[in-house]
Amino acid sequence: RDVDLWNASTGRASRLCELDTSVCSLRWPRRCCNHLALGLANGDVQIWDTSAGVQLQVLRGHRRRCCAVSWASHVDLFSGSQDTSILHWDLREPCDGRPAQRLAGHAEEVCGLSWSEELQLLASGGNEGDVLLWSRGTLERRLGSHTAACKALDWSPRGVLATGGGTADRSIRLWNGSTGMQLAQAETDAQVCNLAWSQDGELISTHGFSTCEVSIWKNQAGG
Repeated sequence: RDVDLWNASTGRASRLCELDTSVCSLRWPRRCCNHLALGLANGDVQIWDTSAGVQLQVLRGHRRRCCAVSWASHVDLFSGSQDTSILHWDLREPCDGRPAQRLAGHAEEVCGLSWSEELQLLASGGNEGDVLLWSRGTLERRLGSHTAACKALDWSPRGVLATGGGTADRSIRLWNGSTGMQLAQAETDAQVCNLAWSQDGELISTHGFSTCEVSIWKNQAGG
């Protein structure tokens, strides 16, 4: 229920906030490092100014826990929930439970979200394993499905989407965001919890039970 900020230069941590409910997701914008979005177990999304240490907004629109958040810009935020919905928030407008858009396409909990600035596409992963692409609030394409929950998603700088499956799947897949074609697939020894691309095209994956390891992958599929 506590959110701490860790300074990589000093190795020290400072407390940002203490909440009365669990934090299920959090994310920084790519180009504005001061604002942090928190997705909470009660369905709320909170926006914090980490430099000033103050809460800026509370977004209330989900009926169940908010499991994923992703910034499209410093004023555009997407949130995904156990209620199966994806909400698009315009932070320039008063957010009193009325999001700019409500997206529906998943049959179960929305576990992961990732925005591609290059392609202007939102990728979403669901507990049912589906991977969906959204453009301007409209379902653009269903890429395919993992055989377990897909919470790990990340776009490369060249528009390649990496997705990872849960315990019953344990695979990492690469997709061409423009065509929807699957480019590659790698099997792992454990559920894929997180994925992140480096600027030079390497992919980092973190894994849960039973390996609990961090892996670095060399990509040959154009990422």
